[in-house]
Amino acid sequence: MLRRCAEELSDAMREEYITDPQGRRVRSKDMARYGEGPTQVPLWADIRTAGHEHMEIAFQQRRQQILGDCRQLKRDVDSHNDNYNEAEPLQMVFNFTDDLAEDELVRMEMAAD
Repeated sequence: MLRRCAEELSDAMREEYITDPQGRRVRSKDMARYGEGPTQVPLWADIRTAGHEHMEIAFQQRRQQILGDCRQLKRDVDSHNDNYNEAEPLQMVFNFTDDLAEDELVRMEMAAD
């Protein structure tokens, strides 16, 4: 029961957003895990009041989660290409620089309208 409560609380915190002074929709709460191994403690903080160190840790840990997703996607694509794909190998680009720039441009154009 305690575990389920913690999961529901985490889901709620992760889904809370605010609009920043520049008009961006951003998560209002970020979690950073402190400690090692099984003794890690997840601590949530509000982006508007959290300390620099907490936010640095939270952002790095989120980046590591994204890397893990990309690593698994690459394995899945490679396995599909090697074992199940009879057509041209599927290609996956993991550099998101252009995607982020395009998203930023669209957002700026929408704000100007």
